[in-house]
Amino acid sequence: MTSKMKFSGKLGILFILGLLFVHPTIYAQESDFALPQNENLLSSLWNDAKYVGHETFSPEHNQWWKVLTYAGFAGMLYFGSDLEVHEEYGMEKEYNPSSIPKYFGDIGNLYDNPGTLYFTAGLLGTFYGSGKVFNNDKLQETTVLMIRSLLITGLATSVLKVAIGRERPYVNGNSNEYKPFSFDPDYMSMPSGHSSSIFAMMTVIAKQYDEWYIKVPAYAFAASVTAQRINTDKHWSSDVLIGSTIGYLIGSAIVKRYHYKDRYFDVQPTVSSKGLGLNIQF
Repeated sequence: MTSKMKFSGKLGILFILGLLFVHPTIYAQESDFALPQNENLLSSLWNDAKYVGHETFSPEHNQWWKVLTYAGFAGMLYFGSDLEVHEEYGMEKEYNPSSIPKYFGDIGNLYDNPGTLYFTAGLLGTFYGSGKVFNNDKLQETTVLMIRSLLITGLATSVLKVAIGRERPYVNGNSNEYKPFSFDPDYMSMPSGHSSSIFAMMTVIAKQYDEWYIKVPAYAFAASVTAQRINTDKHWSSDVLIGSTIGYLIGSAIVKRYHYKDRYFDVQPTVSSKGLGLNIQF
């Protein structure tokens, strides 16, 4: 099979994947989505980033336990399993039982080859184009949220990659080697950019729609990308967990920000010619 045929086949799979997410929703018209008013793009993204930080780390939103849980799992992988997982899946290719990690990771290859840019453009184009064709606002809104989630996730991931400077597994197989701020791609292992970006998009899709047959494929495909990053010896297991967590938390917060009224109990005082009152939203 020629490389051109392989490329065409992968684009076909991408198209089918896009239809899988889009088809069950093409007739859904209702949405409570609202972009902020009187904000330019940069200030809007800045406010998005502030909201993500507040939503994730503020004790009043009870999200801190999630962060601590993910950090605990990452710590266990870092100190106990990174080398073992690397040796079994990255170097020796021991895929047991029944080669599930290998085949699961092969699905994630769609995101890496022909490339994340092609996949992302195809997925966003499928969502937005379908929204236009079927006059579906929610598909277009989901596209906007995925873009916002991607931009913030990409920035956060890039900063952490450079600041941490962790050596990739394929360099010397040393999980404790670091060169912070070296700007060397071989020392940008933590967190995994593929994992964070795919979870940033798939989480938005899963949060936007309630149907299990949308949520399960979205999260399953995201998880397959993390497996692929380990199988191809590009990342340590803790790298992909931290990257996935970043993408999930940011994607969740972005959806929540633009559906604020639908997710919070709110009481506002009102004044009218008839007197004082309370406006309750829940």
